Amino acid sequence: MTTPLIEPVTGPLTLAYFAHKLGRHRDRALVAVTSSQAPAHSTRRSASLADLVQAEEAYWVRLTKQGESFTLPVWDGAARRLWQAQITVSWWADNPHLVAARHLFDCVPLVRREIETLVHATLTNAHTADRETLEEKLTASLRTPVHLQDIGITYGHGTLLLIEDAVPEERRAQLHDAQWEVAVTEQNHQVQHARLTFYRDLVEQGPTALLAFWLMHRPDDVPRIIEAVQKIAPPPTAGPDPDEQHLPALYEGMTGFERQQVRKYTALGLARAGGEPGRALIEELGLLDGVPHQKDAP
Repeated sequence: MTTPLIEPVTGPLTLAYFAHKLGRHRDRALVAVTSSQAPAHSTRRSASLADLVQAEEAYWVRLTKQGESFTLPVWDGAARRLWQAQITVSWWADNPHLVAARHLFDCVPLVRREIETLVHATLTNAHTADRETLEEKLTASLRTPVHLQDIGITYGHGTLLLIEDAVPEERRAQLHDAQWEVAVTEQNHQVQHARLTFYRDLVEQGPTALLAFWLMHRPDDVPRIIEAVQKIAPPPTAGPDPDEQHLPALYEGMTGFERQQVRKYTALGLARAGGEPGRALIEELGLLDGVPHQKDAP
């Protein structure tokens, strides 16, 4: 397990300060962290007693150089060759205040990512397929210290050894084709799913939407589309008007006198709607007996 780069100070901060002054933890810096202090502008390697009194947090930050070795696959596109780069590099905290403020307990993944980016950039600009030349260029890029100003870490003093991958060229080509085939298959599945969703929604909207879609793609088929529209069954009509059911029920509940009045005023309404000929016909049928003249009617 990797030793943490920083460790919180346990116990009273004043005791940690005096222990540090007496020579304990010489390989570490005692750092006070406050929200008001800009860690990148700190000049002292270790905190003062006043800093610790006002600190919100305090950490021990390791100052010794740490070594890291790992293997990085490197693809040489010009030579179509895969290398296994065995890298050894040193790193250390050059700004303990920034490291503590970032709570950087483990910086190895960040250092590896930066080295990977540097190696690929150097390989891209190398313009050579010779292994020894590539090793010299890549080692030179790792030998010079690189300051990661955002996290307060420096790495460098590195070495690199290129080992050709044992995978045959034919097998690598097959793997490359398989990766593209998987990507194309996934894209085709996404396209099919989108089409299925579109047509399902279109069908749910009914025949009118389908005919509109037909017309959009086949504008010359207007006669056939009109014929298809005419064959579509009309939507079911609404139920009977509530008033049509309410009036007979109301008439059933009337007395004989009320029914007679309704018949008279119904006949009077028909006479008014038919004009003088209509009124003459209604009078001839005797339906206006007892009904006042139109001018006197309410």
